[in-house]
Amino acid sequence: MAVASTSTFKLNARGIVKAAYRLVRGLSEAPTALEETNALDHLNVIVKALQNDGFILRTLEPTTKTLTSGTASYALDSDTYDVVGPAMIVDSSNIETEVEPMSREDWVRITDKTEQGVPTRYYAQKQSTVTLYLWPVPGSDAPTLRYTRARVIRDLSGLDIDLDLDARWLKTVIYHLAHDLALASGYGEGRATYFMNLAKASEEDARSSDVETGNLQFYLGSC
Repeated sequence: MAVASTSTFKLNARGIVKAAYRLVRGLSEAPTALEETNALDHLNVIVKALQNDGFILRTLEPTTKTLTSGTASYALDSDTYDVVGPAMIVDSSNIETEVEPMSREDWVRITDKTEQGVPTRYYAQKQSTVTLYLWPVPGSDAPTLRYTRARVIRDLSGLDIDLDLDARWLKTVIYHLAHDLALASGYGEGRATYFMNLAKASEEDARSSDVETGNLQFYLGSC
């Protein structure tokens, strides 16, 4: 018996659209070019909405930024939508200092936002773009900041573009698209709800496996 020798299977946007239409209408009726183009809009909305329920590992990127003495705020890349976890300050002697996140309320409560020193806290202001505020304000050393940003899932700008997600998310996206196409094609709430239930179950499975893993040890203390 032959055994598969590759593990690189992917579906681009066109493949996802065709798979969703097959679920909705069966194998006999392929989508037209216009239907594929219209479905691409639905598909882009779906993949963007997946980030509403939390981070996806593939969209987390370690990033560095050179800081400027006396400057407290830094505009991050336009496709950044959040900063995740603690950051690290690295000075010219390669000495690292942890920088903890704080809430907007904590940032507002700081009475002297111009105090200079080695930053130990940051606030990520999320508006149309993300701005990072550091406290204390970087001093004369002008260190480097290492942080992890969560970026927006990249657009499917055409039908031949690959999905910017791990393959474990394929079923979720296909079922979500089948739901939208069933509604748009007039198949009724019952059929659409069926696909939505499949999408939610598949999404839960994908999120439960889309996590970092590592060694875990338990230590029992004395009673």
